[in-house]
Amino acid sequence: MIKAIIKLSISILLFSVSFSLLGILIGSFIAIISPDSNNVFALIISSTILLILLGLCLFFAVKLLKGFTSFVNSEFPTAIHENGHRCAGFKKRIIASLIDLFILLPFVFLPFLFTYSSKSMYIVVRIIVPLISYSYIIGLEGYRGQTIGKILTKIRIMANNGTKAGYIRAIKRSSVNIALYIVSFIFACFALVKIPSSDFSGLTFSEAGLLIQQHVELKSDIWLQMLNLLWMLSEFFVLNFNKRKRALHDFIAGTVVLEVDRYNKK
Repeated sequence: MIKAIIKLSISILLFSVSFSLLGILIGSFIAIISPDSNNVFALIISSTILLILLGLCLFFAVKLLKGFTSFVNSEFPTAIHENGHRCAGFKKRIIASLIDLFILLPFVFLPFLFTYSSKSMYIVVRIIVPLISYSYIIGLEGYRGQTIGKILTKIRIMANNGTKAGYIRAIKRSSVNIALYIVSFIFACFALVKIPSSDFSGLTFSEAGLLIQQHVELKSDIWLQMLNLLWMLSEFFVLNFNKRKRALHDFIAGTVVLEVDRYNKK
């Protein structure tokens, strides 16, 4: 058990380092496409090195997680649902999430591709981008229990009793993430009120974000980032330490994720 905990701690550390490097890589990419960039060659070299380091970190993290999940699966074997399907574990669920993230990636980068002429324009973008993302997730999960990532990995969200999950449960599954984003958006709006319109005009998305952070009360952005991290970690722990492999959002929504070969409306 102690060995498994050590493995998990190292895995979390490596994932944290990897995501930090990913953030730097994204920042470098933004700097490359920025018209103010004055040393594109150096940024390309540094981005390439960071990408290699990120790949190595993820490789070792996956190796360690594989050993940890093997231990967990031996202690908490995956259950078979009443309808005969196996409950989907961490591996398939994380792969499905990564596929969906890749699909939504263009919308994540969209705000960085132009400058903002006003505060209202920034607010509209801050509303539209998450609206598209959550419409994709909630819409497909509510309609058929499967996003594209879940279709490709052959897993499906269902209600605990084996019936269709539906839109209400799909909304409940994303409710915590939506709530955290709404709180973050409200704090950003309060900060925007304090910023003169003349200071905001012509800023990129990154510059606008930095300017808003300077005016946010009580360092709410830091607290919200910590809450997001705690929520992600709690999701990971709960998913791996119960027989049906249900994450916290599954308990909130009354759902379970099952392995299926094809979609069945019945």
